[in-house]
Amino acid sequence: TVILRILGFLLIWFACSRFMEPLGVLADCIPCIGPWLGDQIEAIACCISCFPACACSLGVIGVVYVAMRPLIGIPMLLIFV
Repeated sequence: TVILRILGFLLIWFACSRFMEPLGVLADCIPCIGPWLGDQIEAIACCISCFPACACSLGVIGVVYVAMRPLIGIPMLLIFV
């Protein structure tokens, strides 16, 4: 089950980073510095998208744990909120 949690987190992180992809494409349209700036924005967007991915993963895992192990699930949901 730990592997499924990690895989779920990685999939959520990938989805969140795809939401920010248009920012990099927009920066690529700038003449001369566009490709460099677009790569930098995509790298920063990937790092920033980790935080909502962590929150969503903790929320989903916390909801399941509230039913299974309330002493672990309730603190997870409090961190999620």
